[in-house]
Amino acid sequence: MKRGLIISILFLSLTAGSTSYLLWPEPRNPTEMLMQAAAQPHTERLRELRAESDAPDINTQDWQGRTALFHAARHGLTDNLRFLLAAGADANKADNGGLTPLYAAAWFGHEDCVQELLNTPGIIPGAETASGETAYTAARINEHKTCMQLLSKTRKEAALAQLKNRNITHPNTQRILAETALLEDDVDTLQLLLDAEVILPNKPDAEGKTPFDRAIRYNSERCAELLQSYE
Repeated sequence: MKRGLIISILFLSLTAGSTSYLLWPEPRNPTEMLMQAAAQPHTERLRELRAESDAPDINTQDWQGRTALFHAARHGLTDNLRFLLAAGADANKADNGGLTPLYAAAWFGHEDCVQELLNTPGIIPGAETASGETAYTAARINEHKTCMQLLSKTRKEAALAQLKNRNITHPNTQRILAETALLEDDVDTLQLLLDAEVILPNKPDAEGKTPFDRAIRYNSERCAELLQSYE
């Protein structure tokens, strides 16, 4: 499956399913009530539901595998997010597609939620979705610059982990991979190498050529465009 299509599916998944709770005036069961309350700016309602005898587990998941914390993060409701975290919500619990609350907050540019989640003990900021995206990726795709800055430290860690999983750890192997990416106009691999800082976009090689110069030499248009964005 093409990367763009995967990202589109993730986006549709985020936008379509998460808002459905807001359309139900009277949720039909305790789980739906919890999810709806988490998606609305009424923290007191969350407190009331948590105090009821039939209150579901704080980390219960809906049909998409999403928790109340996910819905709070997706809607940028920082007070709800804090309440749920204090109540024991799992900040790393992903949905059926591997989307975490941090990913959802980053996708929609909810800076306060991103910061709150990053401050949560045990958070895994570089967690990957089923298609290998991260919270940093989500912020970058949607050009949420503040979220990108908040998540910038996680970008390199996640990228290096991907390279390690692919057994690409030796510098010579990384250089070959970088050259191949430029030669084949493989923008996805190039982005990974840039994130891992294996390639420095403006650093010239022994011939005095930058990665951008080499991309131009190889007529690699997409790689050239990506590298140009770093200038």
